[in-house]
Amino acid sequence: MNLNILASVFKNEVHCKMCNSGLDMQVLRGKSGLAITFVLKCFACPYRVEFSSSNFHEGTQIATINTRFEYAMRSIGKGAEAGRNFCGIMNLPQSPTMFSPYGKRILNTAKLVYEDSIQNAAKEAICENEGNKNIAVAVDGTWQKRGYTSLNGIVTVTSIDTGNVIDVDILSNNCTCKNLPFHEKDCKRNYVGSSGTMEIQGASKIFQRSLSLHNARYITYLGDGDYKTFEAVKKKNIYGNEYPIEKLECIGHVMKRMGTRLRRLKAQLKGQILSNGKCLSGKNRLTEHEKLAAILWISYSEKSQ
Repeated sequence: MNLNILASVFKNEVHCKMCNSGLDMQVLRGKSGLAITFVLKCFACPYRVEFSSSNFHEGTQIATINTRFEYAMRSIGKGAEAGRNFCGIMNLPQSPTMFSPYGKRILNTAKLVYEDSIQNAAKEAICENEGNKNIAVAVDGTWQKRGYTSLNGIVTVTSIDTGNVIDVDILSNNCTCKNLPFHEKDCKRNYVGSSGTMEIQGASKIFQRSLSLHNARYITYLGDGDYKTFEAVKKKNIYGNEYPIEKLECIGHVMKRMGTRLRRLKAQLKGQILSNGKCLSGKNRLTEHEKLAAILWISYSEKSQ
């Protein structure tokens, strides 16, 4: 808000409760980040009052607006430097110089919300499965950046019945420790290896803690078509021979792989005459790869049943 407009309102529209005169608004210069401290002074009498533009976290001098600003920057993948640039361009007070105190507060709160959320999601999944604790889950991994060079990755397990997230594992191959004596205690690096195998390790850890975390077994596995992760989890025989883990096939991924292979085959045989005297592509031939892949998959499914 334009502070000159606010000062004009106090001067012309608001009156001192002691003598009914006008009020002068001033801004105190402090180191409270985006929080501003205002002072109202009466033009005629000694009346004076201070107030802040932000609330503060209970029992602290940490302004809630600074915490919310840090949370907003992190939510869009930006940090302190981007925050300072934004405040400068918008003519706002200087943002907090240090983000870490606010980040720790947000992290602790987010952890509590996350733990409560996945517990409720697991209970809902079991309830949806008529109380049976052997539930079906979908497993998928993602990385901070594309390719096979990402230092950070995350694996998520969701309930197939409800679609809610029931567990997450974050893996980092990045060490930013500057204080070597405290490296072992404070280092956030929890993974060593290639980014391509992050999903395997993350999924294995999630399955191994399913009983201790949710008292449930993930016996039906829906993946993205990559058999490496499923085979690694299955090989560990986490639930014993009594509860083998079965794999579901995602129709979308099967069709995608089939379409890719059909396009590749079409490119390889371009211009070649087949045994029937015709080319693979052309009119009434292999042109709509996705449609053909869908037809082949439906045919395969019907024969399997």
